[in-house]
Amino acid sequence: MPPALDPALLNDPLHVYDATSIESWILPAVLAGHFSSVVWVRSPWSDQLPDGTHRFLVGTRNGRAKVSCAESYFLSECMWSPEEELQDPRELSLTVQTLEVQSLEETWIKSIAGRPYVLDVDLDFYSTQDPLALMFTAEKNHTL
Repeated sequence: MPPALDPALLNDPLHVYDATSIESWILPAVLAGHFSSVVWVRSPWSDQLPDGTHRFLVGTRNGRAKVSCAESYFLSECMWSPEEELQDPRELSLTVQTLEVQSLEETWIKSIAGRPYVLDVDLDFYSTQDPLALMFTAEKNHTL
């Protein structure tokens, strides 16, 4: 959740645009009531959240946006709050699925069939490279 986001100003598009960025807009959209279900198709090397469906609340506490999910990702970002302390909570169903063709059809495609959805493609997934791997030849990699 972006630290600059003032939950009281979620209806102010200029504030939301200024406070969020490409990697931080989804939870504020949940808090504003635009989404109640999110499917995250993650890369095999992403380990922020385990695969499965996580149901929790997104709300505010002491003027800051918080979640009731106690996964380590949210704890390490200081985003966790007990459910009973959240103000104006919104329910979120977050389905996390590792990118595998067979499981995509079973989990993701079936979950959105016949429903409106927003597709957010992380282009970094397709464009990032390991800079260290580019520094070494195959022979040097073998030696290592």
